[in-house]
Amino acid sequence: MVQVEILNAEKPDEVRTEFNEWIENENPDIVETKVSESAKSYTLWVFYRI
Repeated sequence: MVQVEILNAEKPDEVRTEFNEWIENENPDIVETKVSESAKSYTLWVFYRI
C-alpha cells in the first residue's frame, strides 16, 4: 500500500528542512516525490510504502 505525505512551506529551504526531519522520524520507504511551486508556497508530495 502507498501513502502520501504532503509538506508545504513558503520557502524551498523550509520544505527541505521539514522533509529531512520527517525522514529522520519516520524512515519511510519512498516510492516517488513530486514538487510544485506557486507564487506563495512550495509543496512536496512524498509517496511511500507502508
